[in-house]
Amino acid sequence: MLFFAITSLTLSAQNVEWVSLEEAQQQAEDSKKPILMDVYAEWCKPCQKLSKSFEDEKVAEFVNANFIPVKFNAEHTASVEFDGKTYANPKFDANKKGRNAAHELTKKLGTRGYPTLFVLENNTLEVAEKFVGYKPADLLLETLKQTKAL
Repeated sequence: MLFFAITSLTLSAQNVEWVSLEEAQQQAEDSKKPILMDVYAEWCKPCQKLSKSFEDEKVAEFVNANFIPVKFNAEHTASVEFDGKTYANPKFDANKKGRNAAHELTKKLGTRGYPTLFVLENNTLEVAEKFVGYKPADLLLETLKQTKAL
């Protein structure tokens, strides 16, 4: 009986349905939802804490219903195409541990620190809102509910 209860709780929990930037662009055209981009770095402790906030069921439900969510590693090497332009990270050093070069897209968005959440409107790099730093789940949810783009 206990196993059934635990399994039911696990199955009912909702996760944020993160998509790639390319997928987000396609979905934004059809849904007209703004893109919520979580710009993070793997070494960043506040980024890791913010990821836990996104695991909150109420946060995940709200994000999935109102945004097209994208997690974007600010220091990765892959080129991405967005808003008709290609962005890369030509200064990335694979031998470097910890902090690395910032991706061109994060520079274009005006990222000053990690984590940074961007709300992008009209399927472009038009930043409707920017939130910098860690927020616990309850504060994150309230902040997102007050987003002007919704």
